[in-house]
Amino acid sequence: SNPPANSKPRSSGFSCAPHQHPVDAMSVLDVEAVRKAVQAVDVPSEAKALFLSDLSGTGGVLLSAALTDAQRKAANELRSASEAVAAADKELATCKEALAEAGKQAEETSVAADEAKAKVTTLNKAAKEADAEHKAAERDGSAQAKYWAQLREEHEKASAICDGSLKLLCEGGWVDEDIKAASVQAVESLLSDIGVEKALASAAPAALGTAPDLRKPFDTMVVEGVTECVAGKVNELKMKLDEDSTADRLAEAELLGLWAIAACSRDDAGKAGEAEVEASASNKRAHADEGIARKRLKTLTTRSTALATSKATCEEAADMIEEATAAVERLKAAPPPAAEEAPIAAAAEDEVEEAPMAAAAEDEVEEAPIAAAAEDEVEEAPMAAAVEDEVEEAPVAMEVEAS
Repeated sequence: SNPPANSKPRSSGFSCAPHQHPVDAMSVLDVEAVRKAVQAVDVPSEAKALFLSDLSGTGGVLLSAALTDAQRKAANELRSASEAVAAADKELATCKEALAEAGKQAEETSVAADEAKAKVTTLNKAAKEADAEHKAAERDGSAQAKYWAQLREEHEKASAICDGSLKLLCEGGWVDEDIKAASVQAVESLLSDIGVEKALASAAPAALGTAPDLRKPFDTMVVEGVTECVAGKVNELKMKLDEDSTADRLAEAELLGLWAIAACSRDDAGKAGEAEVEASASNKRAHADEGIARKRLKTLTTRSTALATSKATCEEAADMIEEATAAVERLKAAPPPAAEEAPIAAAAEDEVEEAPMAAAAEDEVEEAPIAAAAEDEVEEAPMAAAVEDEVEEAPVAMEVEAS
């Protein structure tokens, strides 16, 4: 049966001519996909309107070509985005490795700096101890050296008097009284230093001052006593010097060794201090490098995220164009009446109500006899062609009456 003359069935913004089924859900989705793709295509708005108003004709061909170009462009952009993401990911991985290495270096240099600092502390302490020990030995050696110097001086004095003044007096070899008096005085001073008996010390000047051939037995006994005392003192001092000479050499060697130890300790401490400065500088550089690597990683991470987002956008655009291309082919392959192309264009361009051409055709078609004649003798394709060509009511009526 025919619908009432004034009825205007609607389905999601699409109008249906008599004896036509409403547009199915798949067609609605295809139209929406095409609409989105057309909006994204970089062409003038007039071309977009042509695309949507003539899918089965020139508009469809041009739309397919535009979508093919857009698909190729989207593929190129997606390829470029994929390459950029791959390069960014590679650079990001390299940066992560560099950051890990920088962190390792920073940790190692921190340990080395701590060890160098501890070594400096230890060596400075050792150097101070060695220096203190050397100074103490030097003080002790100085006192011992003074004693040995005094001992050598006494031995030299006693030996000189024994071999000089005393021998001269014993042999009577003085040439004048002045020489004899000086010699007697020297021997008398030595006897005082030695600490001989007072009787011997008192008798010694007279006995030693008497010529050998004029000496009496007492004088001879005094001279012999003095000679024996002086010679004994010289031998005593010589024995002490001989005994202490070994200790003297050992003390000097020990003092020299302590000086060398202190000097080496000071050198070691100085070198350790230089090493500590270098280790500290290396540690600072390593931490600075780690900070730079960490900052670069942050920058690259942000960039990689942005590139991944751009790639996802390109993928969505490519998928949308691919889906629209398939939708266009389905819509072109489907056998809907041409009268539906206007609703399709209207729905795609803001989903307006039925096309004015279709509404005018429905309002101006006569009632049952004309409709019956049209059903019996006019097929759907000519009617669709009449709607596409925007044929007015009178020519349509004349065609129906002539048939």
